[in-house]
Amino acid sequence: PYIDPPSLIIITLPVFFVLSSSYGYGDIFRAFSRPFASNCSREDLLHAENIFRTMRRVMWIAAGIGFFLGNIAMLAMLILENYFSGFAVAVLVLFYALILDMIVIMPYMTGIRRKLIESGAPSNQD
Repeated sequence: PYIDPPSLIIITLPVFFVLSSSYGYGDIFRAFSRPFASNCSREDLLHAENIFRTMRRVMWIAAGIGFFLGNIAMLAMLILENYFSGFAVAVLVLFYALILDMIVIMPYMTGIRRKLIESGAPSNQD
């Protein structure tokens, strides 16, 4: 498996900084436990849903910026005929965002929305 560290950094660092500055570490860790907790209030579930929504938005914004930066690097490397490093950043940053969205964010948001529906409270759909 090919893992491109610059692409992972472009995806994860902005998410980490925005979430930690916006919500704090305690709220983030609690958000990951909300879909599995049996005694959550409606407000706790909605707060966790907002955290995952913010995570998704920041991650895709970072992926767009990474795609743009990768294309710039690829165009800059055309002169040297070594444009594969820029291409890797441009494509892999989008791939990593898609994988993280499908593996991390979607299951947790689905669990939170299921709990909100079971409790009769509407969720904040995207």
